[in-house]
Amino acid sequence: MVAAFTVIIAKALGNQNNYTKQTEDHHIVAENAWDECGRVNHDFYLNDAREVIIFHYGKIDTSDNIVKISKKMHKHVHTTLYYFSIYTNFPKKYCDKDSRVKVENKLSLYKTALKGVSLIIDPTAGV
Repeated sequence: MVAAFTVIIAKALGNQNNYTKQTEDHHIVAENAWDECGRVNHDFYLNDAREVIIFHYGKIDTSDNIVKISKKMHKHVHTTLYYFSIYTNFPKKYCDKDSRVKVENKLSLYKTALKGVSLIIDPTAGV
């Protein structure tokens, strides 16, 4: 997970677009695995994680699975490394009622980390 966030920071800080003070919603476990060019890619990494989120929440689009991050950072989150970290942290074995707290804790961890990285990239975004 640390490696994924290091890559995100490096790419976003190199982003010359002037998106300061702007935020976007980011799904921690996405419905589609978009790459930086806007194509659906790396989707197989998310199949199990999607099943886990849907098992516990009934849908992907739930507040526990959404975090507000800086627009400058958002497109740089969509990397193979990030999707692989989602794949390893939300295994299919979490599709049981006893894993609900684990899933909530993992989502909370990602939410905290993404907000923190977002503040490093754009302290004016107000996430």
